[in-house]
Amino acid sequence: CWIWVQRWEKYFENDKKTVNLLQTGVKMAEITVNIKKIVDNFLKIEELCKKMEKKLMVITKCIRADKKIVSELIKNGVSSIGDKAIWNLIKIEDKAEKMLMKIPYTFSGENEFEIYYVSDLKIVDRLSKISGDRKVKIMIPLETGELREGVAAEEIVNFVKEGLKYKNIEIYGITINFG
Repeated sequence: CWIWVQRWEKYFENDKKTVNLLQTGVKMAEITVNIKKIVDNFLKIEELCKKMEKKLMVITKCIRADKKIVSELIKNGVSSIGDKAIWNLIKIEDKAEKMLMKIPYTFSGENEFEIYYVSDLKIVDRLSKISGDRKVKIMIPLETGELREGVAAEEIVNFVKEGLKYKNIEIYGITINFG
């Protein structure tokens, strides 16, 4: 792909061998997505969640909310979708509950989502202010020691208490990442 070569040539300017290799039209890595297997996996996990009376949310960040995949998942029972990229959630036209997983500090609320993934009380405060009378659901990630985004276990009770002080904020749940 020549556009790709032009974009990346500047990063390889001192490596003429790589630039020449790219310009010869070497095929880049490909991935084949089997939507049927993704749906089958979802249905198996969904069944396990139902047995435990838990709700499953599909996170689409690795597929960039691909329209074909998301539509097929929703057709097969997905009711909640989460993504870190606002533009990925916006392009999902299907009826599904959407959760924004990474709220930019410049977020102004111009795009309203059903759920927000929040680990910072300043963001809870800002969401409350920009939402006005609209009820906002938040999911609180619990830090499990992987040093990812989340509220430390010893701070979670205080975080929930502070979050409950806002009239238009509903604590929808607590998430844990075992990845």
